[in-house]
Amino acid sequence: MQAFDSVCRYLHKKTASVLLHVPQEIKARTMEIVLRAEQAVYLICTDGIQFVIPNGTCVQYRSLNAYAVSFAEVREAVLRACGYAMYAHSEEFRNGYISLGNGCRMAITGMLGAIHDAPADLSCVTAVRIRIGRHIKMKTDFLFNADKLCSVLLVGPPASGKTTLLRSVAENLSDGTYGPFYRVAVIDERNEIFPGGLIHSPCADVLAGIKKEIGINTALRLCAPQVIICDEVGTLMEAAAILDSLNSGVKFICSMHAGDSAELFRRQCFVRLYEKQVFDRLVFLDTFSLPGRIADIADVTEMITCEA
Repeated sequence: MQAFDSVCRYLHKKTASVLLHVPQEIKARTMEIVLRAEQAVYLICTDGIQFVIPNGTCVQYRSLNAYAVSFAEVREAVLRACGYAMYAHSEEFRNGYISLGNGCRMAITGMLGAIHDAPADLSCVTAVRIRIGRHIKMKTDFLFNADKLCSVLLVGPPASGKTTLLRSVAENLSDGTYGPFYRVAVIDERNEIFPGGLIHSPCADVLAGIKKEIGINTALRLCAPQVIICDEVGTLMEAAAILDSLNSGVKFICSMHAGDSAELFRRQCFVRLYEKQVFDRLVFLDTFSLPGRIADIADVTEMITCEA
């Protein structure tokens, strides 16, 4: 609820006045706010989509009475998100998002090619999606097998809770939850796991706003980590950086987009990591449940034995 209200300050005053009247129980379940020009405002909640009526009431069907935002309201949201300093956020624009702090992020859609080199031109921005980050402490016992720390890959589609779970992993390992205080390095490329590079644990370093392939090497040289954490590994360059660090004695806890194991094995970067047995365990998140809920755990050594 508090996180929902806090992101409303980035919106046009008309949009904010409508959303602030949304019922508290729906605010608490909201994962994303979607504003699409000339279309109905809707919320992506843990139990489905909710369309917003001008008085703040929410309905689960498309209503003619739903509140529709204008192009001006969409553009105002972008301007407010970057503090009216467009060029200060040019690198984020090139990647289609603006970091809002506290784990929240505004994704920008439309003719992004037109603003790639001229971010001050917002005439081609047609929609924004505000992802609401929340600090939820989760159990992470899946990290251990017979008291031995594993390298783990979290697998799930967007909005399945991978980032939230990684945040708990970093905190639980570095604050002595499991006995030893593990030295942890978090490569936070989009400044979402620990906004501002701040983590309230004694034995963790956060490298924020740096590409994963660079951050992994930097962490190894400067931070002496026992565990490296990365969110949304997806490119062959990132996979190569992990493989280059394979014999350094460091455990990797990472996440990757995929709906199930079949989709996962169609990803080249995963196949490369799987063949080298980088991860000891795959943790699949439940697509149709609350974010961060585990659907299945697979031990990689058993999978490889079955293949053989």
